[in-house]
Amino acid sequence: MLYDLGIGLYGAGLRLASRFDEKAAAWVEGRRGWRARLLGQSPPAGPRVWFHCASLGEFEQGRPLLEAIRARHPGVRILLTFYSPSGYRVRKDYAQADWVGYLPLDTAANARYFLRWASPSLAVFVKYELWPNHLAELARQGVPTVLVAGLFREGHWVFRPWGRRGLELLRGLDRVFVQDRASLARLKSAYVDRCSYAPDTRFDRVWQVAGSAQAPSSSSGKLSAFDTGQPIVVAGSTWPEDEAMLARHFHRHGQGRKLVVAPHELGEGRLEALMELFAGQGVARYTRAGHEELAEARVLLLDTMGQLAWAYGYARVAYVGGGFGKAVHNVLEPAAHGVPVLFGPRHEKFAEAKGLLLAEGGQTADSPEELSAKLERLLAEPGLRQTLAENARRFVEKNTGGTQAILEHLEAHLGAFDN
Repeated sequence: MLYDLGIGLYGAGLRLASRFDEKAAAWVEGRRGWRARLLGQSPPAGPRVWFHCASLGEFEQGRPLLEAIRARHPGVRILLTFYSPSGYRVRKDYAQADWVGYLPLDTAANARYFLRWASPSLAVFVKYELWPNHLAELARQGVPTVLVAGLFREGHWVFRPWGRRGLELLRGLDRVFVQDRASLARLKSAYVDRCSYAPDTRFDRVWQVAGSAQAPSSSSGKLSAFDTGQPIVVAGSTWPEDEAMLARHFHRHGQGRKLVVAPHELGEGRLEALMELFAGQGVARYTRAGHEELAEARVLLLDTMGQLAWAYGYARVAYVGGGFGKAVHNVLEPAAHGVPVLFGPRHEKFAEAKGLLLAEGGQTADSPEELSAKLERLLAEPGLRQTLAENARRFVEKNTGGTQAILEHLEAHLGAFDN
């Protein structure tokens, strides 16, 4: 009762916040009239597997498993839901899913309505998604339910006195797959017995992308036009503090080099600010520049989604943003291409970043000045750069295989769909 009251107040708070907050407005608008929309359509015919991801990052973790199920069991229909508008907006037209939508607010009535419509034969939740009413309804319907890519650090809320309900939910799942052995030990000590270790499935995804020769439409041509033989630094998922540092560095040391900047947020205001920040350094926008302008540009602003993973393949050195703000972003994409990775100090909660440092495939710095010096050294010393590059690629390759480990467990359920 307390949870239902709280989730109702949460929804009301979001509706109030939607009047002045863009993200809250998108959250509310995306769910407006959802029952009526479902009433007007039938779920895709056939056995259905429901994947739920909070946002885009969780989707990328679940994606290798989703696509492996699709490839091995072509008769299965995939339902994909997101909690966050940022994930839904980017992947609403994802071709490997038969239906994509928002997860309704987690009330008991909403869960009953949605799951009676969806009628999944198997449910897969990614990383942290533990919605009590949806999980309870899945249990009532007898639907096998698994959590994949879980990560449970010391001090996680499920291990705190007020987190007992979270542990109960985890104990009720058919299987919990965790990314590291420390998480496995913590769950086992908390009597979550149906849990297993499987490496982070993002390793499989970035390894697949780096090894593929098929880039998104037009990306290889445009990036190739920008690549005129000069060393390229690719800065991915950047925030204003990252961009200010990069602008200062390239103003002083950018002669004979090129820079790709892929900002974390792509609002027009942010893009215009970046164009102004790099004005005078020969900056071009990816979506607006022709091949001749790209060849002449020294700074390329990657103002579109879906190109960054391919852009890292052109880098001599990669810089991953966020480490001088809240937290570093995805260091695996450049590492999979065999590119040395630099990032800031806020990485302590990210096993992949710490693992990359231990493997000597990347470097971190506590200040912009230290990071600038390390960037210069990597660009100036081919031997050091090659060593880090090989270590980075080997680190990713060594940690692949999570998708297969999870799939082997799910085959007991998936095999029945082929009959």
